[in-house]
Amino acid sequence: MTDNRLGRRHPLVQTFYDNWPYVLVLILLWRFPYIVANITHSDVAPDSPRIVSEAKFWQGVMIEVFTLGVLAISYNLMFGFTGLISFGHGVFFGTGVYSVAILVSEYQQSFEKSILIALALGVIIALIWAMAAFRLKGVYFAMFTLAFAQIFYELSRLTLFKFLTGGDDGITWTAPDWINAVRNRLTLYYVALAVFVFAFMLVRRLMNSPSGKVLVALRDNPVRAETLGFNIYLYRTLSIVVSGFLATLAGIMHTVNFRQAEPTTLSLGRTVDPLIGSLIGGIGTNPGPVLGASLLRIGEQFLRKDDLQVDFNFIIYRYTTTIDAEKYWSVGLGIAFILFVLVVPYGLVGSLNKTWIEIRRWLRKYLYNPLIKKYPIVATWAEPFTGEPPEVAKALANIPPELDLKEWALAYPFAAMNSSTAIIAVLMGFVAWSWRVGVSWLLFLLLISAPVRMVALERRFQKRRQG
Repeated sequence: MTDNRLGRRHPLVQTFYDNWPYVLVLILLWRFPYIVANITHSDVAPDSPRIVSEAKFWQGVMIEVFTLGVLAISYNLMFGFTGLISFGHGVFFGTGVYSVAILVSEYQQSFEKSILIALALGVIIALIWAMAAFRLKGVYFAMFTLAFAQIFYELSRLTLFKFLTGGDDGITWTAPDWINAVRNRLTLYYVALAVFVFAFMLVRRLMNSPSGKVLVALRDNPVRAETLGFNIYLYRTLSIVVSGFLATLAGIMHTVNFRQAEPTTLSLGRTVDPLIGSLIGGIGTNPGPVLGASLLRIGEQFLRKDDLQVDFNFIIYRYTTTIDAEKYWSVGLGIAFILFVLVVPYGLVGSLNKTWIEIRRWLRKYLYNPLIKKYPIVATWAEPFTGEPPEVAKALANIPPELDLKEWALAYPFAAMNSSTAIIAVLMGFVAWSWRVGVSWLLFLLLISAPVRMVALERRFQKRRQG
């Protein structure tokens, strides 16, 4: 007998439901150069390479966003999905940068061959890391990665290897004309976009596969995964190799964009950037690191100005001034990051997922079920979108909620605050028909609810410790 409760949405509806945000973002990124050109009334690809129009400038910014996004995706695969802490991820990034620059400038190798060799070197280094992961765990593996990257960083600066690495000055080289950031930045933009989409889809497909489920199991409970018969070393090797491959690819994108290699590409900063991006976006989620890396790079672009206009308009309070943020932009970014982590502890995507789940539960218990109970025909109309047979929806509608709305808000303070914050911000934005008003209300509500969130978070941790 078939269980009708296992019904799903219509296949076309399900496909659209699963992928519409990614398709929408991809279309937006594909048309981004032309959208910016129309808004700023500038040329997408100026006739002279020396002319940097507003559209061309933002193409360069987005290429950096794609590069940092690929690096954050690779880091999240190791840290967020597999649970391997790395403080030396910059060694893969620097390998891609230096390998291509040295092979093209010093050994006159073709650009395509240099890319393949750089990727192979990145995989070899990843295999060395995997062998270390056989014996080292936790903080010991993290310290190994930090020491490994620091060795490469110091070697790149040594006078002994200056003939090869250029020392502190680095190496300058020229990319092929068809992908040169000065002559054909639009082409480079679309190549970087293609690489970014490839990296995102590769990790997304991996994590949706059985191997991805094993990687998550290794992160959560490696002893249980090994007891169930999984070869934990094989799966960790898979994670490290794919992560190293993508990080090396990000380094290649970087050196093609800037046409130089310098020791800072091997420094700890190249690990901190994807780590912060993952924390902002949400560790252990597919779009989280990408969103965090985008906000990090674009936020830096807006903050790093000598005449930054500061205009705080939080409904009841307004403060306007002009400051020189060229020298202190990193301080502002750090303060914003600390406040963000305190207010949104699960990252943007993680908090949005939790909020959306709680909003759906709230709507189901206190809006949809009463509607079905009063108008049963609605269950039949909604079946193609919910995948729920009408008889099941009617049966669930007759079950009264365990808590009334007030008791539910007290029992689940985070759910109540997140749901009310999101609903109020969206409604105010629609009423004013301005995203600025919606964002203003969102920031205002997050700010005034921060103390309550901290108390609720502390109580949650106390319950976990007691349980």
